[in-house]
Amino acid sequence: MQSRSDFPWHWTRVTETTLVHTGPGTMHTIVINDIDDGATITLYDGVDAGGAVIGVLITALHQPVTLIYDLMFDDGLYIAIAGQEAFAELTVNWM
Repeated sequence: MQSRSDFPWHWTRVTETTLVHTGPGTMHTIVINDIDDGATITLYDGVDAGGAVIGVLITALHQPVTLIYDLMFDDGLYIAIAGQEAFAELTVNWM
């Protein structure tokens, strides 16, 4: 099987609060590879936590799970992971 060279999505592994991308774009999916119970993942349209909240994940899901968003952002994509001793490992697909 040949790999596709026209696949448009970038991916970023996120294990802590992270600025994923600056400028406009689209977040396609978040794959929750691992997460602590009680962790909260907040998605911001911005370059820091001062941006507009565009999504909040509070989950006790058994991982892995893929969440499809196809969510547009204007200023950037910033992901904050919070909670007491919170840990999450995510794969974020965006362009």
